[in-house]
Amino acid sequence: FGTEGFEEIIRRALEEGFSFIRFDQPVNENSAEPQIYLRHDVDISPRMAVSLGEIAARKSVASNFFFQLNAETYTLLSDETLEYIKRLRDFGHCVGLHIDSRLIGTDEELIKRTLDWFSCCCTPIDPVVSFHRPDHTILGRTYEGFANAYGSRFFHPNRYASDSRRSLDFWPKLQAWLSQKRSPLQLLLHP
Repeated sequence: FGTEGFEEIIRRALEEGFSFIRFDQPVNENSAEPQIYLRHDVDISPRMAVSLGEIAARKSVASNFFFQLNAETYTLLSDETLEYIKRLRDFGHCVGLHIDSRLIGTDEELIKRTLDWFSCCCTPIDPVVSFHRPDHTILGRTYEGFANAYGSRFFHPNRYASDSRRSLDFWPKLQAWLSQKRSPLQLLLHP
């Protein structure tokens, strides 16, 4: 699944009248337009994240990017990765942290302090998290100090599709949901 497939998803969603929304902005529940959260958990390639962010920006759609503190394939605190985060935010995308609960836990205060520290000491990010391999205690959980991509406002199994484990199984399901104008959708793609 490459950039052509990504552009096809955006094209198809726009054709069906979807608006692309950010996790850190209020949801217009009275919107006549169907809505989609385009989410990217950056487990592997910050460089590809920027490529996807550029494509989305050219199409005037918002995306949501989440970077890991303890990624095995990149260093979050490198100058290069911090510059990628700045570029994604300059494009108008939401950028938050991809929290590994084995490292940080699920405590609201600890996660909030981590977000604040990163935003203050490294580079500004948005008060939004997605959890890496979430367990059942995360699904539907709402936090006061930040948005959780798996919170009840954003996540529902009948409106969530993902390319996890490099599977393309999400694509037929997503196409059907776009045609049905199921909303709000959340699509997770890993750059």
